Amino acid sequence: MRTALAAALDMKVATWRAVFMELMEDLELPRQPWWRPLDIKLDDRILNSGVLVLDLNRWRAENRTGRCEEWVRRVSGVKVASLALNLEFGRHFDVLDWRWNVMGLMVTPPDQCLGQARILHWAEAKKPWSKQALDLPMRMQAFYRNLTSPYEPQGACSWRDEMLDSDADISL
Repeated sequence: MRTALAAALDMKVATWRAVFMELMEDLELPRQPWWRPLDIKLDDRILNSGVLVLDLNRWRAENRTGRCEEWVRRVSGVKVASLALNLEFGRHFDVLDWRWNVMGLMVTPPDQCLGQARILHWAEAKKPWSKQALDLPMRMQAFYRNLTSPYEPQGACSWRDEMLDSDADISL
């Protein structure tokens, strides 16, 4: 790795403009005295904060925890963890190969994508294990069942539905 962070890029439609612009304007970030110009372009894809690899030695040496915590304090609100990481790293992170974040699973992806996938990422609310998946067409329910059944627990699980369906952000 060349940087302290390697991340998968988010979906092609997930750009700074599409995901964060309204939030950044609501927080009046560019008008804040601590705002620093970032090396970003509004149509750049953002990093996906759900699929990360950290070089912990470099992370610690560069005080990335403290710097990210400062971003969290400054931008507390919706999508705060993702926004803080994207603000901290801008365009300066290593990009993970697409196989480490196969998204778009609300439709049936090509077999080649599934065969090469390392991580399957359901970004929408209708995840195979959620109650909302029951509202999906039977074709998608069958696809999800075939895809996930080899990985389902054989015994009782102690997870609560609220934990599985949560995409809650943190705040300091």
